[in-house]
Amino acid sequence: MNRLNFIVRVLGLLGLALFIALIVREGIGELAASLAAAGFGLLAVAGWHVLTMSIDGLALRQLMRPRARIGAGTAIRTRWMQESVNNLLPVMQIGGNLVKVRALMRRGIATDLAGASVVIDVTLTVSTQIVFTLVGLLLLLWHLGAGDVAGSVLAGAVVMSAAIAGFYLVQKRGLFSMLTALLNRISSRPDWQALAGGAEAMDATIAALYRHRPALYQSAGLHLLAWFVGVGEVWLALYFLGTPVGLVEAILLESLGRALRTAAFAVPGAVGVQEGGFVLFAALLGLPPGAGLELSLAKRVRELVLGLPGLLAWQIEGGRAALGGLRQSGGDR
Repeated sequence: MNRLNFIVRVLGLLGLALFIALIVREGIGELAASLAAAGFGLLAVAGWHVLTMSIDGLALRQLMRPRARIGAGTAIRTRWMQESVNNLLPVMQIGGNLVKVRALMRRGIATDLAGASVVIDVTLTVSTQIVFTLVGLLLLLWHLGAGDVAGSVLAGAVVMSAAIAGFYLVQKRGLFSMLTALLNRISSRPDWQALAGGAEAMDATIAALYRHRPALYQSAGLHLLAWFVGVGEVWLALYFLGTPVGLVEAILLESLGRALRTAAFAVPGAVGVQEGGFVLFAALLGLPPGAGLELSLAKRVRELVLGLPGLLAWQIEGGRAALGGLRQSGGDR
């Protein structure tokens, strides 16, 4: 664990160094002026992302429908907290999912269903992202022809496809039971051994949810819709930044930019990686110097505008749950 933390910190520092280098190269004053000129347009970008985030939240609601009913507000709120944690904290895109599971459990969802539904939701999110990335790749090939960049993106899409296929197969064979067995081999602690029953229940719930094909396909359809709706965020950001683009260019930037950010999951917030990617893709499209970096910074502003309140909501909810537990303990006495 200490080695993993060390690697994450090193990657974070390297990303930060790249981020600073790109900012200095483009000029802090020029970038600040561009963002200031966009003004309240950046709030419109954040507002558009709420739509994208809401569709993603409803995808989880649809996935759980055969086993439990949750309100649209609950689905969207848990998605908001998940994204806030993953975007703003160094949790390798994992911590937000754990927050989401706990949030569902606080709303009366059984542990096995909460955990299983979030695991499948992640699988569907990445699977549909691969489709979205391939659309961007096709547009890149159409725009530029075959080249080193297109080959690299295609190789990345193949790796992502293989990884998600492997993850799916592991789920079908009993992901949590396998993890529990591994922990029991490493340690004979009673608390590890006690996890076995819960792991089996979670694996059974995963299998049950996969059998409900209509809900599964509807959830995947909503995730895919969310990816394409997210293109509007790029279009709006560049419009307000004074570099309007067409729909094709917006799809290309969003799909490949998102793919690069996913691949850089070990870098906290993909700092530096996201910026470098947008600079590269913008240059390939012939956009003005600095447009890609401005787009990335606009997305960073959106992350802060939505993410900081999301972190606060998560902390308040956790505090209320802890307080409720203390009151209940006091009442039991």
